[in-house]
Amino acid sequence: MKAYLTILVVAFTAACSNTRTEELRPAEPARALGIETLNVTETPTTLTVTGLGIQGEVMAKVELKVGRFTFESEDRGEVYGRQIVVQSLGKEVSHESEGLDALTLPAHHLSPSIAAFVLDPQVTSALGLWGVKFDSTWSDLGVEATAPVAGDLPDDEQPYCIFTMTSPGALGACTHVGCSGTCVSFERGEPGGETGEYRCCDTSPAAERLCLPMPGGDYQSTVCGMTGPNGCAVCLLAFATQCWTWTGGGNATMSYDICG
Repeated sequence: MKAYLTILVVAFTAACSNTRTEELRPAEPARALGIETLNVTETPTTLTVTGLGIQGEVMAKVELKVGRFTFESEDRGEVYGRQIVVQSLGKEVSHESEGLDALTLPAHHLSPSIAAFVLDPQVTSALGLWGVKFDSTWSDLGVEATAPVAGDLPDDEQPYCIFTMTSPGALGACTHVGCSGTCVSFERGEPGGETGEYRCCDTSPAAERLCLPMPGGDYQSTVCGMTGPNGCAVCLLAFATQCWTWTGGGNATMSYDICG
């Protein structure tokens, strides 16, 4: 019995020692959201960065998990990789990808409240240690320290509801298999190479995908993670109440509403 209890104590102590917590100070754009401190917690399989207000209330959070999961946006079955969820002032975006290769996620369509939090240097530094970075900074996106938050708006007005994403090099309808709904594709590099997609799924998600030519583009490493059986990797996923895609003027565009 004594030996058994000793094993339990040692195992519990080892598990606790693998958890690291650190408290950091955010920069001005994140402070404009009401975030006073950033609490970083790491375990062998998770990273959580929580933005706390002056009274300790949760204002924003990013959670990164490494392990096995089933894709929500594609029928890939169970895979091993990363799942990332970012929340800020009631808004949420997520990403999931197979494998643990380095990721570079697009930031150009993040809402101001999400961008002000997740692009804070302390947050990007923590994510970078887990192989995740964004392709833009605050200055690239024009995020300012005085970015408005929900409390600055009239009671009958919801902030940051409709987002529009536009990319040049429109190709027309999508040729890769994906969820049912509407979709437009665009060039991401040299003609005949990787392409991008804006896809509105009937089941709610609005997605940006990176796709490689098929056949041969499946299960390949990209900046947005591993491609699936249809040759595409999901760069970013947002849950929307309404979503539209179209082409015009040589551009591919998606607009989606997260408020209703």
